[in-house]
Amino acid sequence: MDQPSRKDVALWDRLHAASAALREAGHDDLANAVDEILVPNGWGRLRRSDPGASDGAGNFAIYTSPTRHEHILTSARAAGDKLVDRVNEGLRLFLTGEFIPEKPKRAPRGSGARGVNINVRPSETLRLRVKERCEQIAPELGWKPTVSGVALAYLLRVYPLPSVDGLERQ
Repeated sequence: MDQPSRKDVALWDRLHAASAALREAGHDDLANAVDEILVPNGWGRLRRSDPGASDGAGNFAIYTSPTRHEHILTSARAAGDKLVDRVNEGLRLFLTGEFIPEKPKRAPRGSGARGVNINVRPSETLRLRVKERCEQIAPELGWKPTVSGVALAYLLRVYPLPSVDGLERQ
């Protein structure tokens, strides 16, 4: 197991000092909030309480090629975007019918490079609603989209891959 760095230990010590200073100043409620973070797995409670964490949802893996993975992460970083915000946006647009992904092209079995995951924490509520909508829309489309497929298609719409000789890179 990795040893904590001096910076990590300093943060721990500073949070304990902040808690003590708040308590001395008569702000027990604020000191208690800091103390809640310092208990084992307190960071998990903090993450779940983050309003930007999309309703405390768990990890959601979007499987894609290494090329697409790198392109999407680099493009989002360059744009200053949070991927979770873009994924939530795409799921909402799918639910309203403003975004319908095209049927994904599949490489012949065993011919593709090993894929990788883009990990985000989109809204659990949106994910469940999109899953239901995928079932409903499948007969109309002639194929069944998946939640991760909708998310990936939207990310590729927002961050389109550059083309090589008129063909999209994989």
